[in-house]
Amino acid sequence: MLEDGKVDLNDAGADTNDNFPDGAYSPTDGDFIGLAAGASPPLVIGSVAARMWRDTDQSIADDTETALVMSDELYDAGHLWDPANLSRLTAQVKGFYVFGASVEWDTNTTGIRRISIRKDGSLMLARHRGTAHNTLEQAIATGVFMEAGAYVQALVYQNSGGARDIISAQGSPILWGARLF
Repeated sequence: MLEDGKVDLNDAGADTNDNFPDGAYSPTDGDFIGLAAGASPPLVIGSVAARMWRDTDQSIADDTETALVMSDELYDAGHLWDPANLSRLTAQVKGFYVFGASVEWDTNTTGIRRISIRKDGSLMLARHRGTAHNTLEQAIATGVFMEAGAYVQALVYQNSGGARDIISAQGSPILWGARLF
């Protein structure tokens, strides 16, 4: 047990409901059990979180929705990112997650630019559309309940009439996720 009643799940003694308010949460096997009436989920230290990035520009074809492909991880506590699937973050444990992505487009003033987050290849969770101008930066985030094995991808789209690049720069492109409970 840490200060103020917070629990470090990396601590071997943190495997019982005794550490949580109103028996609201069980870290056994990482499963979310549910909240008792009026209970709040605890702050979990040492949880699941990942942040991926790409170290080169990515070309995006005209009028084609394209998954962002990451090249490296900044951190990956919980193995959300699998280098065999460079565009995905995959839940290893069911729970409620937040996911986000950010990109910077190359300079061009024609058409629209869009970034979105998709679950399991078909369910669109969030989308942000912008009108092209000299340099457009976009960021998006959303929350979703995930079963173990479910995955998300960040997708981009543009219709400038030719290929455009997602620029590799500080904060672009980034794909991140974290399990909240």
